[in-house]
Amino acid sequence: LQALMIALLFVQRRDLRRIQASLREQQQLVELATEAGGLGLWSRDIKSGELWANAALRSILRLDPQSSLRFDDVLSSVHPGDRDRVFAELNRAAAAGLPSQIEYRVQFPDGTQRWVLARGRSMVDLRAKDSSRMGVVLDITERKRAEESLRGQQAFLRQVIDTAPNFIFAKDREGRFSLANQAVAEAYGAASADELIGKTDADFNRDPAEVEFFRRIDAEVMDTRREHFIPEERLTDAYGRVRWLQTVKRPIVEADGAVRQVLGASTEI
Repeated sequence: LQALMIALLFVQRRDLRRIQASLREQQQLVELATEAGGLGLWSRDIKSGELWANAALRSILRLDPQSSLRFDDVLSSVHPGDRDRVFAELNRAAAAGLPSQIEYRVQFPDGTQRWVLARGRSMVDLRAKDSSRMGVVLDITERKRAEESLRGQQAFLRQVIDTAPNFIFAKDREGRFSLANQAVAEAYGAASADELIGKTDADFNRDPAEVEFFRRIDAEVMDTRREHFIPEERLTDAYGRVRWLQTVKRPIVEADGAVRQVLGASTEI
């Protein structure tokens, strides 16, 4: 019996060592993955305010790599313009034990700023329900800069096409406007080009023959995938006046090679 107990103890210790080795390996893999991806990890005790942060998070928020942390150390880096919103969302999520996801700016003592995406949730602890939170933080500054650059380019393009006296527009296969400039909007009696988006010529033009002609040429351009030049076409505007246009229409070839829209430019003659 004593020999059997010793054998069982040996097996248990061996299994324990194997499990511990496996856990260490998994922990190292997680650490390697988070460091490679620049993913900040954190966990905090809600009652004490004590915070654990991995090296990536300390780097993102420029925190001391060795010192102990409290949650206030992280919150103090939130940009003053985002602070109320961030605090309210974090408190709401923690009180209800719900997940949180926030994009906000962090500001450093030298005045520089970064954008981060922070996600958190309550940790499952049967001994003390919702006593702690855990989450991730990712630096999204480059993404935000790209979005801002894109918005700037879109705003510039909008100014360019709205300044042009020619009609500039795009429509899908159902004849719905996906793009229109101010010249088209004014001809159709709309306050802005945005009012045309998602609508068709038939919503503004009461001449069915003109509408049918526009749709037929649009479909031909998309089906043949070829440019079409119309030396003369008529358009009855919102005020009942007939305008004569010279128009060029081209297929819009999308990334997958499909043609779902037509682009047009018309000069009043």
